[in-house]
Amino acid sequence: MKKIIITYLFLFCSVIFAQESQNRSYNFDTYKLLEIKNYGNNSFYESHQFSNSKDTTYVLELKYGKDKNEATLFIEKEKPEIIKFDLNFNYSELDDLNELNNSKLYTDIIRKNKQTRSKDFVEEMRFENDTIDNQVIVHLKQFKNNKKKKIINEHYYFLSNKNNDLKIDTRKNAVVNYLIEKYDLKIVKGLKLDRIMHLYEGKLFLDTYFQKYEKIDFLFNFKIEEVNPKPFEINFITQ
Repeated sequence: MKKIIITYLFLFCSVIFAQESQNRSYNFDTYKLLEIKNYGNNSFYESHQFSNSKDTTYVLELKYGKDKNEATLFIEKEKPEIIKFDLNFNYSELDDLNELNNSKLYTDIIRKNKQTRSKDFVEEMRFENDTIDNQVIVHLKQFKNNKKKKIINEHYYFLSNKNNDLKIDTRKNAVVNYLIEKYDLKIVKGLKLDRIMHLYEGKLFLDTYFQKYEKIDFLFNFKIEEVNPKPFEINFITQ
């Protein structure tokens, strides 16, 4: 009888723990609106991204494309996770996130990286101060090694102060800080990132336009409705 009671209590506690583990909460303090043209898979979409500046291990993205809409929560930890939601509304305000439903958790993530970086990579930087369009264009080339025979990454960064909707603290701009600290490129200090172009094997692969960048305060609560152990493939690019 004692063993039966112990077994029952163990199963009861396991069920309670499993139920509690399915309740998720993520706090967002940053909102970005991007226009993205992915020439790699010929997709063009609007991307709403919600993240936490103090905890960069997760980001929620709402993607609106010509053929379909997608909502995905990316969670970066020792064992990465991806949570997919049904997206059947047009985003206009933060409370709209509460309409996301039918959450599906994927725990077996397969990463497919279009561009890789070796530990011996060498980077080359050039910039142009475009006084006509009032912007600075930075070109970064990353080579496999110091022989500079193979380009593994190639990026163009367009920076300016033209877009008033990019309400970003430029002191926390990772790209700007990187260029100042590594190359002493003080001309970009205080500027905002308007556009990023990624090239793969000499061809334009990804073109990103920054439309909005705002500080927010939103706690996203939901419950996992389905767990999928099957693999989930994701493409990503080193920026």
